[in-house]
Amino acid sequence: MSTTQTIDEPFANEFVDAVRARFRDSELLSDGMEWVAGGVQPPDAAIILYRDRPGGPVLGRRYLLREYSALFGGETAQWLATEAWVSDITDPSGDGAPKDVDWAEGLVPDPTEVRWLD
Repeated sequence: MSTTQTIDEPFANEFVDAVRARFRDSELLSDGMEWVAGGVQPPDAAIILYRDRPGGPVLGRRYLLREYSALFGGETAQWLATEAWVSDITDPSGDGAPKDVDWAEGLVPDPTEVRWLD
C-alpha cells in the first residue's frame, strides 16, 4: 500500500459497508443477488455473506484485508470493495462448500448452512 491508511478493524468495517453499498447501488451487476450479512473479525478480516440468485444458498467469503490489499494494491476500503465486487462477488465461481468454521456465527441463524467460496 502506498498510503498511510492502517488496515485494522475500522478499515474492515468500511470495507463491509462499501461492499454492502455495491449490492444496493449496482443494479446492473446485482440482478437477483441479495446481501445477507457482513461482519468483521478483528483485527482485519471481513466476512461477506450473500446470495448470487433468488433462493440460492448463502455464499460466504472471508477477506483477510492486509493480504487482499497486498495482492491487489488497494489503498482504500472502497477500492478493495470494488475489487471484491468485480472479481469475486459478481462471479462467485461455483456454489461453494460447507466448512467447519465459526466465521458466520452471529450473522445468520444457521452458520452451518453457509457455503464458503475460496
